[in-house]
Amino acid sequence: MSSFLATDAPPLYVQVAVSLPLYQTFTYRVPEHLREKGRGVRGDRVLVSFGGRRLTGYVVGPAPATPGKGVPEVKDLLEVLDEAPVVTEEIFRLTRWLADYYCAGWGEVLRTALPALGRGRRAPLWKLSEAGEEALAAGAVRKGLRRGILEILSEHREGLTAGQTARQLDGHPESSIRPALRHLARQGWVEVRNLPARWRTRPTLLAELVQPPEELEEEKLKRRAPRQWELLRLLLKTPSLRLDALPAGLRGGPLRALTAKGWVRVQEATGAGDGSKDRAKPSPLRPTPHQTQAFGPIAESLRQGGFQAFLLHGVTASGKTELYLRAIEQVLADGKGVIVLVPEIALTPQLLGRFRERFGEQVVELHSDLSDPERYRGWRCAASGEVPIVVGARSAIFTPVPRLGLIVVDEEHEPSYKQEESPRYHARDVALIRGRFAGATVILGSATPSLESYWNGRKGKYHYLSMPKRVENRPLPSVSIVDMRKEASSEGILSKPLKEALEERLRRKEQSLLFLNRRGFASALLCRDCGHVAQCPHCAVSLTFHLQAACLRCHYCGHRAPGPKTCPGCAGVRLDRRGLGTQRVEETVQRLFPEAAVGRMDRDTTRARGAHRRILDRLARGEVDILIGTQMIAKGHDYPAITLVGVISADISLNMPDFRAAERTFQLLTQVAGRAGRGSGPGEVFLQTYRPDHYCIRFARTQDYDGFCRQELEFRRELRYPPFSRLARLRVESGDAEMAKEFVGRLADAMIKILPAGVAEVMGPSPGVFPKLQNRYRWQILLKASTPKLLLQALRMGSELTEGRLRPPSKVRFGVDVDPVELF
Repeated sequence: MSSFLATDAPPLYVQVAVSLPLYQTFTYRVPEHLREKGRGVRGDRVLVSFGGRRLTGYVVGPAPATPGKGVPEVKDLLEVLDEAPVVTEEIFRLTRWLADYYCAGWGEVLRTALPALGRGRRAPLWKLSEAGEEALAAGAVRKGLRRGILEILSEHREGLTAGQTARQLDGHPESSIRPALRHLARQGWVEVRNLPARWRTRPTLLAELVQPPEELEEEKLKRRAPRQWELLRLLLKTPSLRLDALPAGLRGGPLRALTAKGWVRVQEATGAGDGSKDRAKPSPLRPTPHQTQAFGPIAESLRQGGFQAFLLHGVTASGKTELYLRAIEQVLADGKGVIVLVPEIALTPQLLGRFRERFGEQVVELHSDLSDPERYRGWRCAASGEVPIVVGARSAIFTPVPRLGLIVVDEEHEPSYKQEESPRYHARDVALIRGRFAGATVILGSATPSLESYWNGRKGKYHYLSMPKRVENRPLPSVSIVDMRKEASSEGILSKPLKEALEERLRRKEQSLLFLNRRGFASALLCRDCGHVAQCPHCAVSLTFHLQAACLRCHYCGHRAPGPKTCPGCAGVRLDRRGLGTQRVEETVQRLFPEAAVGRMDRDTTRARGAHRRILDRLARGEVDILIGTQMIAKGHDYPAITLVGVISADISLNMPDFRAAERTFQLLTQVAGRAGRGSGPGEVFLQTYRPDHYCIRFARTQDYDGFCRQELEFRRELRYPPFSRLARLRVESGDAEMAKEFVGRLADAMIKILPAGVAEVMGPSPGVFPKLQNRYRWQILLKASTPKLLLQALRMGSELTEGRLRPPSKVRFGVDVDPVELF
């Protein structure tokens, strides 16, 4: 692949970044047998011995010099894990920036950038040891199977798997080889090496429509075999599709069934598979005036080339996706590639459907709902240029698409673009840096942009584009605020106006969404006699009651306990289920509307692979009258039959101790309201709240984004919160409460003393909002600075402390979160 590094002759010594949170790289020697093969060059993924363990590492370049006298003996690279270098120069540059900015180890960033390559296991490799060579020469094993295994391994110095060894020893099944190998390993004569998975590339297969059935009973097939119908519908629009470009749920049984009927055939693709058979189809829709006005600067940027960032601020259903599609058409016509990021897997199916209708087999998906081999194959197709459009979640931003011309970040305001474990990068910000490095256009799209992006757009850092009207001049849904302080019906779950609206939609055969940002049945189990609340033994949070499993569950560590029949504190029986969850809403709705088809979409119902797609497919087919869900249903979905949205508790997120609470609440309410009225019928929204006078609720009712921003920005300016400052959080965790408290106190005192005036403000230390999670006590220090440069200066001073005289004790975990999006 031309985009990958040239395999120059490898140096004798190389620098390797290992997959650990370590800033420095380490020197290794390239053994002669690898040098002879031209391996061990920059970009190679390798196996190394590190601290008594075997770890994956990445060759980042030659070592600056041969180790001198007094330097410990340099270890050899153990193995090169891929057939060719897997890291391009562009990805090297991007990950180096990311490691520096987010204070992460370069090796762990590289591992994140190559997710499908670094996971899984492959069959263990058995290799003859030095002791085994001596035993073989001394005749310690004179005959039999074990002697034969030693002789075979002596001929294959790089080692063999048990299956390969069995094939070398005709007549011996693998089941007998394995025990013999384990015995030889116990003797020390054989070494076993467990290696990361190495996925094999497979030929590109195409599903092709042979000919459409002459008399297709559409409704019958849709009813009896909906997945066969979905696959057939795709092939009727695009007669030839790559198998790895099909939704995962359509590649097995549905494909076999249509093949058996003679309607579809599967065959190997010929040629380069560059999508030449299926170039982009022009849009059949006439753009609205606002779309035309917004697209002009984007098209000009794509024509000129070079980096430019756009903030596309369009109300819900204003046609932002159509602009993405038109921009991609122009990029493909120039022979360049595209990356499209979405914040949730749940948003992927419908967006992919629209992309595949327009671009056919030129689209590949990359996200965690795929298996590792599937992701690897998709990654290779994108990296080779065979498929020019990548659609995926957060980590898809690292895909080494050659000649990258466009990056789209849909729903750019979403906090799920921020990775919460190290490396704690924000995919939106990484997309902007990658666009700058690649000379590509970047489009950030949202109906409710983050305040940071909105501020950058207004200040001219981004080119601000506005689409204030829905397509076809459809009206925004009417929004009503229901003051729940005055409601007493339906256990405080469904107000009278919302219940009546649901009844009306059921009569009219229209669909409804009910949104609640909390899963489970009840958020706490309270004893009405003594006041005891069931707590997680590992976290400082209450356990959530789940009705179907009749258990209490912690949503932070996964702890489960049977639902008690009596209070563990006083043995009382008056146990009250307090608070709301999606399960409880579902039970109430089913009881009130027994004739309705009710669905639920939250983390509990979407754990299985492909569950998101199955639920949304049922919704699209009209098999769900009322869908209840959490944030998964709040944005990005476009179903014309949905005319009613009810928000069960509009102020839940307002109660979070976070300066972004009002912004998150406004965004959620605006986004979920936007699911209503996207078809020909008008939409209606009910916001149930106990805080009807809060400014974010009032602005959400009128969809007044500018009004909300003006008030919220004044609050941020006064307290010097982003976008008027930059934040970093120093996180300290330990299983020992006193040790965590003592270390974070010393660290805060030291930082206050060493930071020069005007560099950064030190806030804390303070316990985390959840001071104990997963048996670990949590403390944090916030650093606030006026610019990124000053913030990183403060973090470097902190790193010098923690790597020197204030090195954390072995039982204390220390981490840095730059630009945190959550403060708990």
